[in-house]
Amino acid sequence: MKPCNSLHKLLMLMLALFPVAAVANVEKVIFSGPAPVRKSLTEAVLSHVDIAGLAPHWPSMRSNLSRVFPMDNVKGYPSWLLLHGLQHGQRYEVRVCWAAVEPSRFELDIYELGHVWESQELGQSLAQYAIQGQPDAAAFSHQEQTSALLIRIQAAADYFTHNVELMTNPPPVLVDIILDPYLSGVFPRSLVPTAGYLIIVALVTCLAARCIISTLQSVATSIESQPKKQD
Repeated sequence: MKPCNSLHKLLMLMLALFPVAAVANVEKVIFSGPAPVRKSLTEAVLSHVDIAGLAPHWPSMRSNLSRVFPMDNVKGYPSWLLLHGLQHGQRYEVRVCWAAVEPSRFELDIYELGHVWESQELGQSLAQYAIQGQPDAAAFSHQEQTSALLIRIQAAADYFTHNVELMTNPPPVLVDIILDPYLSGVFPRSLVPTAGYLIIVALVTCLAARCIISTLQSVATSIESQPKKQD
């Protein structure tokens, strides 16, 4: 019985130390790092634009994103981020995580710098957003060649209320934005600890189940071996 008690205590301790949160929503986009672009192009696109950025050495940030109710030609309020320091051909994903108590919808679009430079609509959207001022994030330095992308996050409110103010001016939504490289192009690196934890829990649960079955079999055998009472 003692081994079973030890396994049970170990399982309970692991579940207590690693609680699983299920109160958040996630939207993500998967992409590959582009070929490095010339310094002249990055300067042309970003010379008058100061926006927050993410990089492998600074992979996450927390920010309040403005949002609006979607209309026919507007999916949400646009926010922009620069993804830089990428590796050509490396697979990445960007995740936007927000609390379930703030009903929202997000549209994530990845653009190469050259495409934004050639599109008047995207260029104006980027410039207009940059005017508002951005939070601290990974600093970007203009190198001779760099692998970089721009991501546009369109945030939309996704609720209904009789409160006129909330329906007219949806408050910003607090989000975590994460740049996550894939290991061998298959699995997001930040999820490796979670996968390891689940494997350990599965192994401990399997051992505990075997121990319980063995104990029940021993109890059943003991009962069957007891002499029957005489009438």
